[in-house]
Amino acid sequence: MALKLCQTLPIYDPSSGELRIGPFDYSKFPGGEALLHMPDHMILQNLSTSPFAEPPHFVESTKAAVRYICNHPRPRETVFSNRPRCYIQDPQTGEWVPRQA
Repeated sequence: MALKLCQTLPIYDPSSGELRIGPFDYSKFPGGEALLHMPDHMILQNLSTSPFAEPPHFVESTKAAVRYICNHPRPRETVFSNRPRCYIQDPQTGEWVPRQA
């Protein structure tokens, strides 16, 4: 199996305070659908680095992430519409909110 090097992309611009994500694509996730049908204990055992210390929502969160990847095999088009998603931090709440155009 060949190792494919991935580039880490900077997503935060400290001068503007903007978080800018994408657009990007990823490789097809073979076996993703099969993971969704695995028993919870198998997901916990095989996809966690510390199965006895995971929070109760670990399995459902993992399945949700896998489902999202399977439902969006071309995220550049289906998630990002070929444009980045940009966020700024709300000074009142500290939450990241979509930047208004």
